[in-house]
Amino acid sequence: MPSIAPDIRAAGLAARDMFDALKFGEDVADISLSSRYEHLRSELVRLADHVLRASQRHYMWDVDSEAYYDVTRTQNGAKATKEQDFREQFRPIDVAETIREGCALMDKKRRVQALYLPGVIEPKRQAMKEPIVPSKDLATLGRDPTRTQHLLQAWVVEMEDSAIILSCALAIVHPEQFELSLRCLEKLCEEDEFASIAEQWAFAFSAVSVISNRETPEHRDKSSGGYGMFDLLLSIGGCPRTALELPGLGVRFAYESGTIVLFSGHVHLHTVSPSEKERMCIACYARKAVHHKFGLNLPSSVTIQELLSDDFTYVP
Repeated sequence: MPSIAPDIRAAGLAARDMFDALKFGEDVADISLSSRYEHLRSELVRLADHVLRASQRHYMWDVDSEAYYDVTRTQNGAKATKEQDFREQFRPIDVAETIREGCALMDKKRRVQALYLPGVIEPKRQAMKEPIVPSKDLATLGRDPTRTQHLLQAWVVEMEDSAIILSCALAIVHPEQFELSLRCLEKLCEEDEFASIAEQWAFAFSAVSVISNRETPEHRDKSSGGYGMFDLLLSIGGCPRTALELPGLGVRFAYESGTIVLFSGHVHLHTVSPSEKERMCIACYARKAVHHKFGLNLPSSVTIQELLSDDFTYVP
């Protein structure tokens, strides 16, 4: 089976073209989209529109994020006194109210730290048909897949359309990370151990976690992502009071169903409040080790000027 990476790449470039067209008041109807994903056109236009509106509404964190990362890089968020020291050294924005409108957070050098996209996923795509139950059946390297893992592979196939939409979000916001992730995917398709799943993997991320019905304490994801790399969180279900908080940045986002947030969970402390209703999060992130395995560079940070420029793309 051929790799799906070229199809993901084509969809991502089309989504980026839609974003550029909306940015300059041009018609998106003429933008070519492959027959495989033509049925996603309206959802990709919706995505591009949400990213554009969010990127035009800014919050400034008066900190150099690279300096912040140099100081905090060894901390996973478990030491409250350390985190308080960091907040005294690197003052948070401290937005008093919960943020409910799409926006971008940037540091003092205008590097994007978070992009908040509430309501970006259409309600029909959020529909849950079965009760959410946690699974503890984890993969073991070198053993045949278990029954649950076979079901997971089927889920990956069934998730293709949703995965393409999430991948296109990354293509719009961080073209370099998007392209490097696809190169990793293409390399994985050449590995016998990973080919069967990599050939069907429509996520432009190295790893995906599905987290169900859990409160998430303050933490940094030290085993994934990195400085200059975005994770993507998609919230499905939950209640209106559910919130995603980034304490070091001093912001709290309403985290209702259909919301996407892109930020580095490796760099920024984050926590999610409990929900009174069933809820799940699809968390997509990169693994630096995969980039290193194939001799690929890590992506650089994205500035708000680059995001809104007329020629923002990745040229190796």
